[in-house]
Amino acid sequence: MSIDDFKRWKVDVLRKYCQRRGLTTVSSKRKDELVALAYAAYSQNLPVVSSKEEEKSEAKQQYADLLTLQAALRYQIRSGYQWPYCGNGER
Repeated sequence: MSIDDFKRWKVDVLRKYCQRRGLTTVSSKRKDELVALAYAAYSQNLPVVSSKEEEKSEAKQQYADLLTLQAALRYQIRSGYQWPYCGNGER
């Protein structure tokens, strides 16, 4: 991605891009400054910073996945399911 690509973006998209990467002083910047910040963030591979809501949602999903995995394992144990023979003496 080049700086020209960022120049084609609208101001609100540039602001969101910068804010998602932890740059907090973008509300008062002009478009050319936002383009420079966004391109610098892209060039430096700044990671996306998760919001509290996103972190909470991700934690809930991981917990639900864990519960689903535990339920599947309990079912396999109760039903007497055995893993297929691997050929090395282990199941």
